[in-house]
Amino acid sequence: MTPQEKARAKRLMDCFLLTVAQWDALNTFQRGLCFLCGRQPPAGKRLATDHNHATAEIRGLLCPFCNRLLGKVERFWSVEILQKVIDYLTNPPARIVFGHPHIGYPGRVTTKKHRKMLRKLAKQTANTAKRTLSDAERIHDIVQRFRKNCTYSIDEKQLLKSIINGS
Repeated sequence: MTPQEKARAKRLMDCFLLTVAQWDALNTFQRGLCFLCGRQPPAGKRLATDHNHATAEIRGLLCPFCNRLLGKVERFWSVEILQKVIDYLTNPPARIVFGHPHIGYPGRVTTKKHRKMLRKLAKQTANTAKRTLSDAERIHDIVQRFRKNCTYSIDEKQLLKSIINGS
């Protein structure tokens, strides 16, 4: 056994009361992937051993990102609040009130980039006839598909370019 293997065995035993064989069995069961996101760990790294800090129960192996995220979630939220978060994301109150999804602007809306885009849209609107609601919905649809790397027609591409260039 190399010094690194001895150190790993000691760390697993000291921190989690796990043997290397037990950890490897868990890793094999998870196919070497993070249980939450399904990604492999970064090159040269192992998955983190996740455990409940209150009960010390070993739960599984997570990538560094999911392990940190779960630690923060557990510190501040209960299972009941997490269920409310899931309910909120799957059935938002605005959809209930409006009876349909209301589509606003995509992405972050309090940034300089967003304000610049609004100024360009305002300038575009001032230079041409007032846009109708269907035009705004069409622009939003084009932007959404553009952000998702989907295809769009030549007319839509020209419209996007004119909005971006402010012409």
